[in-house]
Amino acid sequence: NKGGTIVSKSWGGNGNLLVEGDVTVGQGGDGVLNVRRVNGKHWLNDNKDDLFLNWNTGTNVHLGFGENTTSSLFVSGDTLIAGNTTVGAGGNTALKVRHINGKKPGTVGDPDGEDDLFLNSYNSKPVHIGQGGLISQSLRVFGDITYDGRLNKLDVGEGDGSAYIRANSLWFGSAGNGMGRALVNEIRDIAITTVHPTNPRLNVTVTKSMNTLVINKEPGFEAVLIGGTVQFPSSRQLKENIETLSSQAAKRIVSTLEPVRFTYKRDRLKLECLGFIAEDAPPEVASPHYDAIVMNHIVAALTRVVKDQERSIEALEAQVSLLNQQ
Repeated sequence: NKGGTIVSKSWGGNGNLLVEGDVTVGQGGDGVLNVRRVNGKHWLNDNKDDLFLNWNTGTNVHLGFGENTTSSLFVSGDTLIAGNTTVGAGGNTALKVRHINGKKPGTVGDPDGEDDLFLNSYNSKPVHIGQGGLISQSLRVFGDITYDGRLNKLDVGEGDGSAYIRANSLWFGSAGNGMGRALVNEIRDIAITTVHPTNPRLNVTVTKSMNTLVINKEPGFEAVLIGGTVQFPSSRQLKENIETLSSQAAKRIVSTLEPVRFTYKRDRLKLECLGFIAEDAPPEVASPHYDAIVMNHIVAALTRVVKDQERSIEALEAQVSLLNQQ
Protein backbone atom coordinates (compact mmCIF):
# COMPACT_ATOMS: atom_id res chain seq x y z
CA ASN A 1 0.00 0.00 0.00
CA LYS A 2 2.07 2.89 -1.30
CA GLY A 3 -0.50 5.41 -0.06
CA GLY A 4 -0.16 4.27 3.55
CA THR A 5 -2.67 3.03 6.08
CA ILE A 6 -4.78 5.56 7.98
CA VAL A 7 -6.38 4.72 11.30
CA SER A 8 -8.79 7.55 12.02
CA LYS A 9 -11.87 8.23 14.14
CA SER A 10 -13.39 10.21 11.28
CA TRP A 11 -14.12 7.00 9.32
CA GLY A 12 -16.24 5.45 12.03
CA GLY A 13 -13.52 3.76 13.99
CA ASN A 14 -12.08 4.55 17.39
CA GLY A 15 -8.71 5.59 16.00
CA ASN A 16 -6.81 2.91 17.91
CA LEU A 17 -4.36 0.40 16.47
CA LEU A 18 -3.72 -2.67 18.60
CA VAL A 19 -0.70 -4.80 17.72
CA GLU A 20 -0.02 -7.91 19.82
CA GLY A 21 3.31 -8.68 18.17
CA ASP A 22 6.32 -6.70 17.06
CA VAL A 23 6.17 -3.61 14.86
CA THR A 24 9.08 -3.02 12.54
CA VAL A 25 9.48 0.32 10.79
CA GLY A 26 12.03 0.54 8.00
CA GLN A 27 12.40 -3.16 7.20
CA GLY A 28 15.49 -3.41 5.00
CA GLY A 29 16.00 0.36 4.91
CA ASP A 30 15.83 3.61 6.77
CA GLY A 31 12.27 4.00 7.97
CA VAL A 32 10.80 6.74 10.15
CA LEU A 33 8.18 6.42 12.89
CA ASN A 34 6.43 9.74 13.45
CA VAL A 35 4.39 9.99 16.67
CA ARG A 36 3.06 12.78 18.83
CA ARG A 37 3.19 10.96 22.15
CA VAL A 38 4.50 7.60 23.33
CA ASN A 39 3.03 6.04 26.48
CA GLY A 40 4.42 2.97 28.18
CA LYS A 41 2.46 -0.27 28.75
CA HIS A 42 3.21 -3.27 30.88
CA TRP A 43 4.72 -6.10 28.87
CA LEU A 44 2.31 -8.67 30.37
CA ASN A 45 -0.96 -6.71 30.52
CA ASP A 46 -2.54 -3.39 29.59
CA ASN A 47 -1.66 -1.62 32.83
CA LYS A 48 0.34 1.58 32.59
CA ASP A 49 4.05 1.14 32.97
CA ASP A 50 7.33 2.80 32.15
CA LEU A 51 8.39 3.25 28.55
CA PHE A 52 11.25 0.98 27.58
CA LEU A 53 13.46 1.74 24.59
CA ASN A 54 15.66 -1.13 23.42
CA TRP A 55 14.51 -3.38 26.24
CA ASN A 56 16.97 -6.26 26.72
CA THR A 57 18.82 -5.48 23.47
CA GLY A 58 21.97 -3.80 24.82
CA THR A 59 22.07 -1.37 21.89
CA ASN A 60 22.00 2.42 21.88
CA VAL A 61 19.08 4.85 21.54
CA HIS A 62 20.05 7.75 19.27
CA LEU A 63 18.64 11.28 19.17
CA GLY A 64 19.72 12.62 15.83
CA PHE A 65 22.25 10.76 13.76
CA GLY A 66 25.09 11.78 11.47
CA GLU A 67 27.25 14.86 11.23
CA ASN A 68 24.52 17.19 9.92
CA THR A 69 21.66 16.04 12.16
CA THR A 70 21.20 17.25 15.72
CA SER A 71 18.21 16.78 18.01
CA SER A 72 17.34 17.87 21.52
CA LEU A 73 15.86 15.92 24.40
CA PHE A 74 13.54 17.83 26.74
CA VAL A 75 12.67 16.21 30.07
CA SER A 76 10.13 17.99 32.26
CA GLY A 77 10.59 15.62 35.22
CA ASP A 78 13.45 13.74 36.80
CA THR A 79 16.06 11.78 34.87
CA LEU A 80 17.39 8.58 36.42
CA ILE A 81 20.54 7.09 34.91
CA ALA A 82 21.71 3.74 36.26
CA GLY A 83 24.93 3.66 34.25
CA ASN A 84 27.60 6.11 33.15
CA THR A 85 26.81 9.31 31.25
CA THR A 86 29.33 10.48 28.68
CA VAL A 87 29.10 13.98 27.23
CA GLY A 88 31.36 14.90 24.34
CA ALA A 89 32.51 11.42 23.36
CA GLY A 90 34.83 12.01 20.43
CA GLY A 91 34.34 15.79 20.45
CA ASN A 92 34.38 18.97 22.51
CA THR A 93 30.84 19.09 23.91
CA ALA A 94 29.60 20.79 27.08
CA LEU A 95 27.18 19.54 29.72
CA LYS A 96 25.17 22.50 30.96
CA VAL A 97 23.27 22.08 34.24
CA ARG A 98 21.76 24.43 36.81
CA HIS A 99 21.78 22.19 39.87
CA ILE A 100 23.54 18.96 40.79
CA ASN A 101 22.08 17.16 43.81
CA GLY A 102 23.86 14.13 45.23
CA LYS A 103 22.15 10.96 46.39
CA LYS A 104 24.55 8.12 47.01
CA PRO A 105 28.28 8.58 46.31
CA GLY A 106 28.84 8.95 42.58
CA THR A 107 31.34 10.18 40.04
CA VAL A 108 31.30 13.45 38.14
CA GLY A 109 33.91 13.35 35.42
CA ASP A 110 35.71 10.52 33.70
CA PRO A 111 34.94 7.31 35.67
CA ASP A 112 38.15 5.74 34.36
CA GLY A 113 40.26 8.59 35.67
CA GLU A 114 41.80 9.36 32.29
CA ASP A 115 40.58 12.93 31.75
CA ASP A 116 40.38 16.06 33.88
CA LEU A 117 37.06 17.55 34.95
CA PHE A 118 36.50 21.15 33.85
CA LEU A 119 33.85 23.34 35.45
CA ASN A 120 33.04 26.53 33.53
CA SER A 121 36.06 25.93 31.33
CA TYR A 122 35.15 28.46 28.65
CA ASN A 123 33.56 31.30 30.61
CA SER A 124 34.29 33.47 33.63
CA LYS A 125 31.14 32.68 35.61
CA PRO A 126 31.58 31.43 39.20
CA VAL A 127 31.02 27.85 40.32
CA HIS A 128 28.79 27.70 43.40
CA ILE A 129 28.66 24.99 46.05
CA GLY A 130 25.37 25.26 47.88
CA GLN A 131 22.83 28.02 47.33
CA GLY A 132 24.21 31.37 48.43
CA GLY A 133 22.70 32.64 51.67
CA LEU A 134 20.12 29.86 51.85
CA ILE A 135 21.84 26.47 51.82
CA SER A 136 25.39 25.85 53.04
CA GLN A 137 27.24 22.85 51.69
CA SER A 138 30.64 21.35 52.34
CA LEU A 139 33.35 20.53 49.82
CA ARG A 140 35.39 17.49 50.80
CA VAL A 141 38.54 16.83 48.81
CA PHE A 142 40.58 13.70 49.48
CA GLY A 143 43.38 14.61 47.06
CA ASP A 144 45.45 17.69 46.28
CA ILE A 145 44.10 21.14 45.40
CA THR A 146 46.09 23.22 42.94
CA TYR A 147 44.98 26.84 42.59
CA ASP A 148 46.47 28.84 39.73
CA GLY A 149 44.31 31.95 39.98
CA ARG A 150 43.75 34.61 42.63
CA LEU A 151 42.02 33.76 45.88
CA ASN A 152 40.20 36.93 46.88
CA LYS A 153 38.64 35.72 50.12
CA LEU A 154 39.03 32.60 52.25
CA ASP A 155 37.04 32.23 55.46
CA VAL A 156 38.42 29.40 57.58
CA GLY A 157 36.34 28.68 60.67
CA GLU A 158 34.54 32.02 60.42
CA GLY A 159 32.77 33.12 63.60
CA ASP A 160 33.16 30.92 66.64
CA GLY A 161 34.02 27.79 64.68
CA SER A 162 37.44 26.14 64.72
CA ALA A 163 39.42 25.25 61.62
CA TYR A 164 42.63 23.32 61.05
CA ILE A 165 45.34 23.97 58.47
CA ARG A 166 47.78 21.07 58.40
CA ALA A 167 51.00 21.38 56.39
CA ASN A 168 54.63 20.37 56.72
CA SER A 169 55.58 23.90 55.69
CA LEU A 170 53.19 26.84 55.42
CA TRP A 171 54.60 29.70 53.36
CA PHE A 172 53.35 33.24 52.91
CA GLY A 173 54.91 34.39 49.67
CA SER A 174 57.47 32.27 47.81
CA ALA A 175 61.13 32.17 46.94
CA GLY A 176 60.41 33.67 43.52
CA ASN A 177 58.20 36.51 44.75
CA GLY A 178 60.04 37.37 47.95
CA MET A 179 58.66 37.30 51.46
CA GLY A 180 54.92 37.45 52.02
CA ARG A 181 52.80 38.86 54.81
CA ALA A 182 50.05 37.53 57.02
CA LEU A 183 47.71 40.42 57.85
CA VAL A 184 45.22 40.08 60.68
CA ASN A 185 42.56 42.52 61.80
CA GLU A 186 43.01 43.69 65.37
CA ILE A 187 40.05 41.80 66.78
CA ARG A 188 41.71 39.30 69.07
CA ASP A 189 45.12 37.93 69.94
CA ILE A 190 46.95 35.62 67.54
CA ALA A 191 48.24 32.41 69.09
CA ILE A 192 50.49 29.80 67.44
CA THR A 193 50.83 26.75 69.67
CA THR A 194 51.96 23.20 69.12
CA VAL A 195 49.58 20.55 70.41
CA HIS A 196 52.09 17.78 71.08
CA PRO A 197 50.72 15.95 74.15
CA THR A 198 54.02 15.54 76.02
CA ASN A 199 56.57 17.92 74.51
CA PRO A 200 55.15 21.25 73.33
CA ARG A 201 57.90 23.21 71.65
CA LEU A 202 56.36 26.49 70.62
CA ASN A 203 53.90 28.98 71.98
CA VAL A 204 53.77 32.33 70.20
CA THR A 205 51.23 35.04 70.94
CA VAL A 206 50.85 38.47 69.34
CA THR A 207 48.83 40.69 71.65
CA LYS A 208 46.74 43.38 70.02
CA SER A 209 46.76 45.61 73.09
CA MET A 210 50.55 46.06 73.38
CA ASN A 211 51.73 45.16 69.86
CA THR A 212 53.96 42.59 71.55
CA LEU A 213 55.25 39.17 70.56
CA VAL A 214 55.24 36.76 73.49
CA ILE A 215 57.19 33.49 73.16
CA ASN A 216 56.76 30.50 75.47
CA LYS A 217 54.75 32.26 78.13
CA GLU A 218 52.54 29.21 78.63
CA PRO A 219 52.55 26.51 79.82
CA GLY A 220 56.16 25.73 80.74
CA PHE A 221 58.18 28.97 80.44
CA GLU A 222 60.94 26.96 78.81
CA ALA A 223 63.99 28.27 77.03
CA VAL A 224 63.92 30.01 73.66
CA LEU A 225 66.83 28.72 71.57
CA ILE A 226 68.15 31.02 68.85
CA GLY A 227 70.73 29.66 66.46
CA GLY A 228 71.92 33.08 65.24
CA THR A 229 72.15 36.63 66.53
CA VAL A 230 69.42 38.71 68.13
CA GLN A 231 69.22 42.18 66.63
CA PHE A 232 67.27 45.17 67.93
CA PRO A 233 66.49 47.95 65.44
CA SER A 234 68.59 50.87 66.72
CA SER A 235 69.16 53.24 63.82
CA ARG A 236 69.22 56.94 64.57
CA GLN A 237 66.64 57.38 61.82
CA LEU A 238 64.12 55.48 63.93
CA LYS A 239 64.54 57.59 67.07
CA GLU A 240 63.76 61.03 68.36
CA ASN A 241 64.27 62.94 71.62
CA ILE A 242 67.76 61.42 71.92
CA GLU A 243 69.46 62.33 75.22
CA THR A 244 72.47 60.99 77.08
CA LEU A 245 71.60 58.77 80.01
CA SER A 246 72.86 60.54 83.10
CA SER A 247 75.23 58.86 85.49
CA GLN A 248 72.85 59.50 88.39
CA ALA A 249 69.90 57.76 86.63
CA ALA A 250 72.05 54.82 85.50
CA LYS A 251 73.47 54.36 89.02
CA ARG A 252 69.99 54.50 90.52
CA ILE A 253 68.68 51.87 88.07
CA VAL A 254 71.57 49.47 88.68
CA SER A 255 71.50 49.93 92.44
CA THR A 256 67.72 49.35 92.56
CA LEU A 257 67.87 46.11 90.62
CA GLU A 258 68.18 43.08 92.87
CA PRO A 259 69.37 39.85 91.22
CA VAL A 260 67.58 36.72 92.46
CA ARG A 261 67.57 32.95 91.98
CA PHE A 262 64.23 31.29 91.18
CA THR A 263 62.33 28.56 89.35
CA TYR A 264 59.19 29.05 87.30
CA LYS A 265 56.06 27.61 88.88
CA ARG A 266 54.94 25.78 85.75
CA ASP A 267 58.36 24.61 84.63
CA ARG A 268 58.18 20.81 84.54
CA LEU A 269 61.97 20.46 84.87
CA LYS A 270 62.23 23.00 87.72
CA LEU A 271 65.43 24.49 86.35
CA GLU A 272 67.09 27.18 88.45
CA CYS A 273 67.11 30.57 86.79
CA LEU A 274 68.80 33.91 87.48
CA GLY A 275 67.12 37.23 86.88
CA PHE A 276 65.01 39.98 88.35
CA ILE A 277 61.51 40.50 89.74
CA ALA A 278 59.62 42.81 87.39
CA GLU A 279 57.40 44.23 90.15
CA ASP A 280 60.51 45.32 92.10
CA ALA A 281 62.39 46.79 89.13
CA PRO A 282 62.62 50.53 88.43
CA PRO A 283 60.18 51.78 85.77
CA GLU A 284 62.99 52.45 83.25
CA VAL A 285 63.66 48.72 82.82
CA ALA A 286 60.17 47.24 83.46
CA SER A 287 57.23 46.74 81.11
CA PRO A 288 54.23 49.08 81.44
CA HIS A 289 52.34 46.49 83.49
CA TYR A 290 55.40 45.48 85.54
CA ASP A 291 55.22 41.86 84.40
CA ALA A 292 58.41 41.76 82.28
CA ILE A 293 61.94 43.10 82.20
CA VAL A 294 63.39 45.11 79.28
CA MET A 295 66.89 43.68 79.05
CA ASN A 296 68.34 46.17 76.55
CA HIS A 297 67.44 48.98 78.97
CA ILE A 298 69.47 47.23 81.66
CA VAL A 299 72.39 46.93 79.23
CA ALA A 300 72.28 50.68 78.61
CA ALA A 301 72.28 51.47 82.34
CA LEU A 302 75.10 49.01 83.03
CA THR A 303 77.14 50.49 80.18
CA ARG A 304 76.85 53.98 81.66
CA VAL A 305 77.84 52.76 85.13
CA VAL A 306 80.82 50.80 83.77
CA LYS A 307 82.05 53.77 81.74
CA ASP A 308 81.79 56.01 84.80
CA GLN A 309 83.73 53.47 86.82
CA GLU A 310 86.38 53.32 84.11
CA ARG A 311 86.83 57.09 84.31
CA SER A 312 87.04 56.90 88.08
CA ILE A 313 89.63 54.13 87.88
CA GLU A 314 91.66 56.14 85.37
CA ALA A 315 91.57 59.18 87.67
CA LEU A 316 92.68 57.08 90.68
CA GLU A 317 95.48 55.52 88.64
CA ALA A 318 96.69 59.01 87.66
CA GLN A 319 96.72 60.09 91.32
CA VAL A 320 98.59 56.96 92.39
CA SER A 321 101.12 57.50 89.63
CA LEU A 322 101.60 61.12 90.75
CA LEU A 323 102.11 60.05 94.39
CA ASN A 324 104.66 57.45 93.33
CA GLN A 325 106.67 60.13 91.52
CA GLN A 326 106.93 62.33 94.61
